[in-house]
Amino acid sequence: MNIFCPISIHGGRHNIQYCKMLVRRIQQHGHTVLNAIVIDDDVVEKEAQKPPRQIHDQCKQWIDAAEIIIGEVTTPSLGVGMELEYCLAKNKRIYALYVSHYEPTVSLMVKGNPHIHLQPYTNATELKAIVDAILSSHT
Repeated sequence: MNIFCPISIHGGRHNIQYCKMLVRRIQQHGHTVLNAIVIDDDVVEKEAQKPPRQIHDQCKQWIDAAEIIIGEVTTPSLGVGMELEYCLAKNKRIYALYVSHYEPTVSLMVKGNPHIHLQPYTNATELKAIVDAILSSHT
């Protein structure tokens, strides 16, 4: 299954270890994370080598090709917000995961949208269990 994972790049990377776990867990299940580059340590440098329009168009193509969306929304990010809005416009099934301790930082536009399935977690074990449950419900 093709999956797109909205994850903050320029908005902040303080919880990147959980983002890496999310992407790797999906891959361990044999699925493709279309935008796996987002967890690369040098993603900012890689993006700087491309015109913004190319990055924009590529993200839209990945979202169009995705069967489901599993995002990490702990860190506020304009890019993630725009990606989620595009996913909604395309009627994609969206799961938004966040570290429960940081719930106050999760956008109210995300929290208040009935089409986004929010899932808080407190540690790596819970994150993996949530990902497993999401994936098992789509196979």
